[in-house]
Amino acid sequence: MSDSGMWSNGQMNLGNKARQGQKDKPWEAPNASQILEMQTQVQDDMLDTRRSFMLNQSFFLGDQWIRWDDNMATVNIVEFLSDQEGAARSTVNKLKPRFTSLHARLTRTPLDFQVQPEGVDSWAVQRSRLAHEVLDVKAHRDQWALTRSQCVRDCLMGGVSAVITEPGYDFDDAPVIDPATNEKMKVPSRPRPRIRSLSACEFGFEPGSANAIDALWCIVNTTLTPKQAKRYYELDWTPNEDADAQQSAMQRALRTNRRGSTRARACKVLVYYERPTAKTPGVVIHVLNDKVVRQEKWPYPFKELPLTPFVETQIGGTWKGDTRMNDARSLQMQINKAYTSINANLGRTDNMRMLIPEGAVLDGEDELTGTAGEVIRFNGDIGAPRWLEPPQIPRWLREHIDNLEGELDDLFSTHAISQGKQVGDRNSGLALSILAEKDETPLGLIAEDQQRGWQRVAEQVLMLERHLMSRVDEATGQEMRVSDVKMKQGVGADAVGDLHEVSWSAKDLPEHPVVFVPLDAVMPRSQAAIQDVMLKLAANPAFAPMFQSLTPQQVATMLQITDPTAFAQVADANIAEAKWENARMANGDDETVVMVQKWQPHAVHIKEHNDFRATAGYRDQDPDVKEFIDLHIEAHERLLVEEQQRDMAYQQQQAMAQMPPMPELPAGPSMNGQALQPA
Repeated sequence: MSDSGMWSNGQMNLGNKARQGQKDKPWEAPNASQILEMQTQVQDDMLDTRRSFMLNQSFFLGDQWIRWDDNMATVNIVEFLSDQEGAARSTVNKLKPRFTSLHARLTRTPLDFQVQPEGVDSWAVQRSRLAHEVLDVKAHRDQWALTRSQCVRDCLMGGVSAVITEPGYDFDDAPVIDPATNEKMKVPSRPRPRIRSLSACEFGFEPGSANAIDALWCIVNTTLTPKQAKRYYELDWTPNEDADAQQSAMQRALRTNRRGSTRARACKVLVYYERPTAKTPGVVIHVLNDKVVRQEKWPYPFKELPLTPFVETQIGGTWKGDTRMNDARSLQMQINKAYTSINANLGRTDNMRMLIPEGAVLDGEDELTGTAGEVIRFNGDIGAPRWLEPPQIPRWLREHIDNLEGELDDLFSTHAISQGKQVGDRNSGLALSILAEKDETPLGLIAEDQQRGWQRVAEQVLMLERHLMSRVDEATGQEMRVSDVKMKQGVGADAVGDLHEVSWSAKDLPEHPVVFVPLDAVMPRSQAAIQDVMLKLAANPAFAPMFQSLTPQQVATMLQITDPTAFAQVADANIAEAKWENARMANGDDETVVMVQKWQPHAVHIKEHNDFRATAGYRDQDPDVKEFIDLHIEAHERLLVEEQQRDMAYQQQQAMAQMPPMPELPAGPSMNGQALQPA
């Protein structure tokens, strides 16, 4: 959909002719009451999704004896019919371990961002590499791994979640005096765009939108304590605690009956985002206690909403999604009923009872004391006392529970192979791969949606970072440059890792970045199955020569190790150092950073540097960078030749020292009476 109009049969749809020539009504930002009305529309649109999220979260936490009342639109706790039923009621939470396993599998591999160059020239390639490092620094500093984990959890819990990108700065502690106004002002030390995960209960798009991109506005709701709200919005009054009042009856009922829950002492904050179009400028409005406490112009360099939705299973015709937890709830309820039925009968059947024929035991002998070896006299003509064995639990009931758990395993794709249990031939890598694929294939749609979403989030963060730095440059008249330290965690003896400085300004970042997230970074894989197959191929005489010629980096890639560079470091630290030099030289570092040392294995460095010269990373560099790389390799070659010459000279000296001494010549004829002496 375009903001400028729609095309029909090759012509632009100009709308009603009666409106032609009339001026459109000037745009006005919505007031607090209008935003509250839009929030009510969002709540109605998201009712089913939020109801599922709240119920699923309650089931996950163990509150599973609840029921939704369609007539009252509230959730009710299933009351006990009697005290005996209350004592027998059981909750055996089979959802929690399966949900946790699925959650962990989807977030096991760290995110990897690959920024595509905007062109083929060396400057574009260098900027893409720098943007990649900037994303790595921000992901580490702002704990994107935690945000991703929360996003996946909320998505699995409610069928939909979102990540919002918010602008922000870090400021210097000491304020300065503004020469124009003579007032104190804070100076931003660095831009700080942040991302935050939102559950289905915390956001909503314009109702009726088929997808999030077409939505003109969205609303994000959050809570702050009164003190936090007063400080954040710089208010001269203390906000009221109204988070409870604006919650639905369903939310209050669930929270009230949850273990350890208390009244929420917080303020409800609504943040309204309206993206700019051809006719509207865009605005961000904050509403607190039914009042507008902040209104600002559109702070983003892009015209799309800063909210990126994630879904588990897409629902056709809408941006919302469904979750397998909705289907799992009924199975969990049946499991609880089965265990409750067992518990209800345990009190009646778990005690051993004695049957005594009437008159068989003599008077006074039926009062058992429990003493070991106690003697009981009885009348053998009538019959001996005997124990009444309690009935066993029916096999069909136990099988019924097993079948229900099997259905849960199918829903969550957590069969034995995903639970780490031995299945079939434990030495068969092919069998492990087939079983693992059975659990991984249904998760492909979730992984692809995560891939698309995080690509969009990374692109928005890069654009916002560049935009915020440009605003500071315009305001101060000076170029803002940010420096940080990037660390790649090492292993083994190199546990400190690879540390180097990353520095950038606004012009160093791409204006319209294109970020690619590899599917392997969001798709769960059974590394045990893959590695078992590769190891068996390596042991096969037909494939052994091929594996022997592979470098550690290539072996790590085939084994799908998360960080192939760490694998290479374990195999040879000198190779890792040479690769680090390649990266630094490609970024334009000179001899003050990348130095040639006499102690280095020059043959190893020459090979790694020449391999780099065979790639596009070298071919697309500036001539100055290529010249420095060439000179660096020539320095290694000179030192290698000098080292070889020293080795040859040393070997010749050793050979001369091991040669036998020259034999003495015999005495020859004399001349003038003197014997001839050797020269």
